[in-house]
Amino acid sequence: MKDQQGIDVLRSAHYCKSSRSSGAQSCVAIGHAAGWTGVQDTKEHADSRQRTTLAVPAQQFAAFVTAVKDGHLSL
Repeated sequence: MKDQQGIDVLRSAHYCKSSRSSGAQSCVAIGHAAGWTGVQDTKEHADSRQRTTLAVPAQQFAAFVTAVKDGHLSL
């Protein structure tokens, strides 16, 4: 299963919160490892290795971010 491979790779990733989070605990954290991007909810657990991770191939995540920045998606 391709997604499980991404989850396994992302267990060792370093996750960072947005600089706009201003120290709040209810944030999204992003991590990158070996062609994968992991998305986590920081309020789920203090330890990123214990959080549920949405694993997305890095190229697809980059395309999503670009589409948001370019205004192609309504949030």
